[in-house]
Amino acid sequence: MVNVTYPHMMSADTEVWTRFLESEDIPVDLVWYDVHVGRPVQGQWPAASMQDRIAAGLTRKRIDVVALVEKRYWVIEVKPIAQHFAIGQVVVYEGLFVTEYEPELETWPVIVCDTVDEDVITACQRLGVVVVANL
Repeated sequence: MVNVTYPHMMSADTEVWTRFLESEDIPVDLVWYDVHVGRPVQGQWPAASMQDRIAAGLTRKRIDVVALVEKRYWVIEVKPIAQHFAIGQVVVYEGLFVTEYEPELETWPVIVCDTVDEDVITACQRLGVVVVANL
């Protein structure tokens, strides 16, 4: 495996994402990493000040990957194991992505992982979260 990095992705997540890309099982047309969504932390500083801009850059939520796949936007959370907290993250991120960017194409919340906690499969199906597990 080539030593690669992706913005703000932990090393275990990087390994999962690299395996997914190298598999070429699902063709990915375009990717965007570390996509900021949501509101920044509000402090006791003036609007548009340096502190305000720094807070906006550091404290907004970050989508691991947004990918264009088969004319859809996949809002992707990358985790070694797809567990309950990944579902919450990706559902919230997809909603914020749609609200902020108003994409013209359909969006899907997707978890890319190596393994899946069996307890979350039914919840993923009910919520429309796609789980892609590396084999």
